[in-house]
Amino acid sequence: MPELIDNLLGEALTIRKKGNRTRNLVAVANRVSRGVPEVMVKVSGFGKGAGHVQSHLTYISRHGKVELETESGEILDGKDAVVEYFAEWQEKMEQGVRHKKQRDTMHLVLSMPAHVDEESVRRATRDFAAETFGKNHRYLFALHTDTSNPHCHITVLCQGRDGRRLDPKKADLQAWRETFAEKIREQGHEAEATSRRARGVVRKSIKAVIKHIESGDKTHKPRVSRVRALQMEDAAKELVHGKKQHSWEKHIEIRQKSIRMSWMAAATELEKQGTSESITSRQIRQMVDNMPPVKTEREVLIEELQLRFRRSPEKDRMAHFPAKEISSSQKKEQDRER
Repeated sequence: MPELIDNLLGEALTIRKKGNRTRNLVAVANRVSRGVPEVMVKVSGFGKGAGHVQSHLTYISRHGKVELETESGEILDGKDAVVEYFAEWQEKMEQGVRHKKQRDTMHLVLSMPAHVDEESVRRATRDFAAETFGKNHRYLFALHTDTSNPHCHITVLCQGRDGRRLDPKKADLQAWRETFAEKIREQGHEAEATSRRARGVVRKSIKAVIKHIESGDKTHKPRVSRVRALQMEDAAKELVHGKKQHSWEKHIEIRQKSIRMSWMAAATELEKQGTSESITSRQIRQMVDNMPPVKTEREVLIEELQLRFRRSPEKDRMAHFPAKEISSSQKKEQDRER
């Protein structure tokens, strides 16, 4: 593949440089254009202090009912085993001078949106954790199978064996996603780890806690979350005073136009490579055609309000007639319209 394609795809994707980069980029373009499921690697929080960390281990082990696996492959089965093992971590955590907001553990959640069998998720997580943290950090993980798709919780001691502490950045999270996707593929399942914007997606996914509030559960009926209510209130104010495009929305629009043009240019270049890449080229063009509209959450909410409160001119006019002023003929006309 010529250098142009490498640069174009590099604008839209973050790819680790390993092996044959050109071949990797073509493989990624092929998977993304086919809509291969994207992995999820999320930092769900940090443990601060022995009590907080122990509570988290109790949670991911479901009070000892779910096995925990350590970096050495040791299986912790039962509540007593978890407590005994945590004592070693606590000793490590309490060494030296502590800072007021010191992070002792980092908590990760790894999962796939599409169905992947639980053993594949377990093995992929084991390999991911060993490669990512095994050289310098102690960690353990638990496999949860109580939801529609199996997922793993990893708890990592922030202080490494060399004394340095974990301080993950956005680039680290993307690298972790790519590693986990690779480990899932090694288990025989298709997976990818591209950014939302590279796939033409502007709106962020709804947070789990908001989904839970709005879908309800056994003890609470579905309800509008406070976050959603505030968003709707702000959208209503903008609708009343006149919708305007913010500078950051203009930046998103320009960025998305650039990414989509890059994908199309990549498709054109792939067509020149011969029959073997023509399928990927067609898939890329189809993917760009199917990309969602470039709309932010604010713009979508404003459109929803416009549709909700939009009325026809005739209904709007009739709504202003006092009931006593509507004649019998007008009443009959309304009934016929209904």
